[in-house]
Amino acid sequence: MVCPQAVVYHVGGHIISYGSPAKVYRNYKNGLIMMIKNMPDKGFWRKLIFRLILDNVAAIRAVLTGNAKEYKAIFKAHIQFYGGFSHWMKKRREAKPMVNNRNTVGVYNGSIVRDYFINKKDTFGKLGW
Repeated sequence: MVCPQAVVYHVGGHIISYGSPAKVYRNYKNGLIMMIKNMPDKGFWRKLIFRLILDNVAAIRAVLTGNAKEYKAIFKAHIQFYGGFSHWMKKRREAKPMVNNRNTVGVYNGSIVRDYFINKKDTFGKLGW
């Protein structure tokens, strides 16, 4: 059902402060869940595994910089993700038949990681969309 007259206001990160352990936890956990539920089959496992590796690099960086709270938040997010993995895969299988015309408008085809760290594109505008 669609209601074109609806107006939605998204407050963004105003409820949980930027960089707080709760925000870090939700960003990592929800990002992984979103990948499982919405990513197309092509390259799914490769991208998911790469994402998990990057998350572990971030966790190691947190340890090396003495940010124990960030490390714990990432670790907790991964524990929750792995614990619910079969549930999210089931949701993926259930949703797959309902997608008959995947909208790829706005999907970035490059590598944000490469563009940020190697090509020094540190703002959205520098990505060249």
